[in-house]
Amino acid sequence: MEHNHKIGIHERLFLGASALVLACGMPGMAQAQETPSSGPDASAKEKEQGDVLGEILVTAQRREQALSDVAIAVTAFSGDQVKALGLVDSTDIVRLAPGVFMSSDTGGQNRKFTVRGVAQNDFLDAVESPIAIYVDDSYIAPQQGQVFGLFDLERVEVLKGPQGTLFGRNATGGLVHFVSRKPVLGETSGFFDILYGSNNNIRVESGITAPLGDKVAIRISGLLDQHDPIIRNLFQGANDLYDKDVQAGRLHVLFEPSETVRWLVTASGARSVQSSGNYETRGIVPVFDGQGRWIDTQFASPTETRPGIGPGGVSVPVFGVPVRATPGGDLFGYKEAAVGDFIVNMNYGRARANRYTSWGLQSALEWDLSSDIVLKSNTDYREFTKVASLDVDQSPLELFTYMADADTRTFSQEFNVSGSTDRTQWVAGVYYLNIFNDTLQGLPFASNGLLNGGATTPGLDFTTEVGLKTDSYSVYGQVDQQLTDQLTVVVGARYIHERKDFTFAQNAYVNLDETRIEDDVLAFPVPQPPGANPFASKFNQDLWAGKAQLEFRPSDGILLYAGVNRGVKAGNVNGPLADGSSVTAAQLIYRPEVLWSYEAGYKLNLMGGDLRVNGSFYYYDYNDYQVFTFVNVSGVVSNEQATIYGAELEVVASPIQGLTISASGSYNDAEVKDLEFAPGLTKDVRPVYSPEFQANYLIRYEWMLGNGDVAVQADGSYTGSRFGNLRNFAAHRLDPFYIQNFRLSWESDDQTWLLSAFVNNVFDERYEIERFDLATLCGCSNESFGLPRWYGASVRYEF
Repeated sequence: MEHNHKIGIHERLFLGASALVLACGMPGMAQAQETPSSGPDASAKEKEQGDVLGEILVTAQRREQALSDVAIAVTAFSGDQVKALGLVDSTDIVRLAPGVFMSSDTGGQNRKFTVRGVAQNDFLDAVESPIAIYVDDSYIAPQQGQVFGLFDLERVEVLKGPQGTLFGRNATGGLVHFVSRKPVLGETSGFFDILYGSNNNIRVESGITAPLGDKVAIRISGLLDQHDPIIRNLFQGANDLYDKDVQAGRLHVLFEPSETVRWLVTASGARSVQSSGNYETRGIVPVFDGQGRWIDTQFASPTETRPGIGPGGVSVPVFGVPVRATPGGDLFGYKEAAVGDFIVNMNYGRARANRYTSWGLQSALEWDLSSDIVLKSNTDYREFTKVASLDVDQSPLELFTYMADADTRTFSQEFNVSGSTDRTQWVAGVYYLNIFNDTLQGLPFASNGLLNGGATTPGLDFTTEVGLKTDSYSVYGQVDQQLTDQLTVVVGARYIHERKDFTFAQNAYVNLDETRIEDDVLAFPVPQPPGANPFASKFNQDLWAGKAQLEFRPSDGILLYAGVNRGVKAGNVNGPLADGSSVTAAQLIYRPEVLWSYEAGYKLNLMGGDLRVNGSFYYYDYNDYQVFTFVNVSGVVSNEQATIYGAELEVVASPIQGLTISASGSYNDAEVKDLEFAPGLTKDVRPVYSPEFQANYLIRYEWMLGNGDVAVQADGSYTGSRFGNLRNFAAHRLDPFYIQNFRLSWESDDQTWLLSAFVNNVFDERYEIERFDLATLCGCSNESFGLPRWYGASVRYEF
């Protein structure tokens, strides 16, 4: 399948801007100087900055720059800042990064970033996110790979807007890059950090660098993070939920055989074991029009007995149920006492049921070919496995269980060459990525279940089986040309050729082992999507991304920029569950999405660096935006038209010695146009998990005490209302929430000891991070909540 695109107004604007640079020429490129590379020395520089939110060095443009000199919207934190702010998981950064939020599934165990209204909440493991995740310059393909513990970190960078020119892979909405600490030749250093907190939370993090002769050094680091269950399960014989048990480790080996060659080899692995999905439930009611179309969902009032609501408020049977046995409950008579109190009564609650593992090997080589040219090679191999389950109906009855089993293997190879002169910065490269994914997900019906009639014969597992192989090839380049002392033009482009090999089938199996889905059971046919019995397809895509931007620096500390970006995300495949939804073969493959982004911004570094103000304004015009619509217990991704516009502001000030104040906020107006939310009915909707308003603040004051410094810190974040389902029904709107945190710490003058105590979510806000509408399946809504009030204290020793 080939996808062609005619040249339109967007392309003409881009080509015109590119021609401007070519007309100006690129003098002096042959005299390029070595671009500084990021490395472990960066952390030492950060410690000299003075305040906890001091300026840091980033590599958002594939070269080392001060954050205030990068002409894109970037929010970044150094490793020391991550430590001081108490961030422990990869998605914790959402509370301090304006315009950044997250979607989730499996009760928050899988979380995906959303940036400026760009989101993807499909839970199929073959699907890639529009927000690309990188670890040490390597792409993390599966969505399950976005959640991991932060340990031994040098910095994290959040890049907003399309990043396809330099990073390439599916980064239409943005990119989050995690950079670990690296070893240094001749240095012996390390740390040990232990935390104890609520729910017997034990978190141990450590790292050590050691030399192995004059030309070799290693760094070994690890993480253990676990806590007891938070959700109490009243069902006899079932386990409590919402626990955590994470182990992770990393080994860096640095070789520097000469002054011109640096070779870093990395091995890493992680394992997370958790309970089955962390959900609570409440009764909801589907609303139907005169043609029987599902047009809305409402929360069930305490006296509600109608299974569904028809025209004029008449009662409509749903799933064969004529009346709700318990007013305000689900279709089968269950009603949770209070949603958000972390108390449930469900038959399928299993400790240590869900397992997520990953491991990888990476080789990063830098070679100074001359004093002017640097060649880099990055080779990366990773494997991810996932076994996950949850009680779909969240009740004491045996009705529905969801289980998923996925394996993903990725291999990538990148070569790039870069250089610079006084007026030119340039980089060019080639990139190859291979992804192999094998996913099995389904709905097991147990032998004693209500839907199996309580029979003694084995139940059936209704499964979706997806296989996907992806080969992606690309070539890219970018030039930053300084036209005058104040004016710079940036032009970049990337061409991508992608091949996919897709297989899809839906089957039923005799459930011989009701603890999980097995592969060696007897198969029975079930109805297939038309033309997909089974379905197989191979298709190719040719894509391109580009950038053209002007940067103006009228004086020291002032940067103004404006530009246009074309971002692309490759087309992919659907793997809907066998839940009765009508899915045609034509819907199994969806088209690439194309984003034209127009953005202007400014960065002000004033008062000798004591005041920094960053702001940006953007407008996104989407063609074939890939959106996921959840219906019944599954859903499909479709291509829609969308527009997004908004603004962001960040202010950091150090008005007096020891005092740091920061505040940031974002406004986002996003609209997906003419979504078919019911057969033959369309409306404009807001993307999922994309709050219109977000704001946060931090105040930190430090003063000397004894042989060290005491710091008192308060930070808070506000998140506006958002929708948990693209159809934007009444029961899909999640309430706004505010989280307040406090922290007290003491650090010795020589920075060897750090003692901290904290209270997160001080007011014990019960805020939802996820909601699934199952109104026509069980008359219930699956809802997952963020962590309650959380206390803790930690001790850190560095040498």
